[in-house]
Amino acid sequence: MFDFNEERAVTACFTGHRPPKCSESDPLLRQAIGNAIDAALKDGFTVFMGGMALGADTLFAEEVLKRRADGAPLRFVAAIPCETQDARWSAAQQRHYRQLLAQADTVVVMCERYEPYCMNARNRYMVENSRRLIAAWDGSSGGTANTVRLAEEYGLEIIRIR
Repeated sequence: MFDFNEERAVTACFTGHRPPKCSESDPLLRQAIGNAIDAALKDGFTVFMGGMALGADTLFAEEVLKRRADGAPLRFVAAIPCETQDARWSAAQQRHYRQLLAQADTVVVMCERYEPYCMNARNRYMVENSRRLIAAWDGSSGGTANTVRLAEEYGLEIIRIR
């Protein structure tokens, strides 16, 4: 397990919308996320942390892992709210999720099973252990907005993708 107290300075985390606000097949969003990852790499970030939800989180994980496969010197941390996060997803979504998790360098689990606070615990963990937040956010309220506000409170640099 990584010591994020020491690695916070080189860690960027991600937050973003889920379907239907965000489609995993959106090529413009995929490109914007990829550009934000590339910029973070150029700025010296080497640890990338995502929450592994459907939608933008999945795009983020795919783009980080693609860059690692292409030789970028980075680590991917999957911060998941609970072990049963994918319980209500389709079989195809579950397979893809598990394939992404298997490629993570570290998987951090907040709760064994779903609890009302586990999503917020995951978001707080990511913010507390990062220096930059990359946010695919349209300005609307919800979990992504809450994570952005928390990142502002913690003084993180925020890169917003619309």
